[in-house]
Amino acid sequence: MKLQKKREHMSLPELIADIIKQGIFEAIGDAVSIQDTDFRILYQNAKAKEIIGDHVGEYCYRAFERREEICVNCPLALTLTDGVVRTAERQNPFVEPPLFIEITTSALRDAEGKIIAGTEVVRNITDRKMLEKEREKLIHELAEALTAVKTLRGLLPLCASCKKVRDDKGYWTQVDEYISEHSEAEITHGYCPDCERKYFPTNFK
Repeated sequence: MKLQKKREHMSLPELIADIIKQGIFEAIGDAVSIQDTDFRILYQNAKAKEIIGDHVGEYCYRAFERREEICVNCPLALTLTDGVVRTAERQNPFVEPPLFIEITTSALRDAEGKIIAGTEVVRNITDRKMLEKEREKLIHELAEALTAVKTLRGLLPLCASCKKVRDDKGYWTQVDEYISEHSEAEITHGYCPDCERKYFPTNFK
């Protein structure tokens, strides 16, 4: 509690210096950075520098997305406006292989409650996004395959004598023709052993 009160009365440079001294964010497995209200990067922990590079002193939108203005739908910009914690997913378009990150932003306030800076906690979610994309691809391929499948269902009226099948329109067709038209099966013709003996007895002498 005393430490919290002490920090509330620190200036922003003093707060950053204290964070560096205490190593508060260095033990965190996620990337952490602090930006002032002009979006200039004041601090990055080791993980942030590992994932994104060392950009302390630069404007975040230039450093991360090579822009000359604040990023579209920037969660930090919204947080610096109203102080609400936000989470968003983004892709760094300048990194190969693709880098997907999840950003959680929160506000830093002074003793009077004024927002003086913001923090970004960045998590690398590339593996998760790649798995999601692969799953979406498989689902799409499965949906296309199911669309192409024709399935025979229900009762098939079959002539007891000639073995023709009656279709939905009342026409009688050969079984092989009916199956070909109503399924993805391909019919090949041959003889079963009994029929071959009946029609080609010389083959068995």
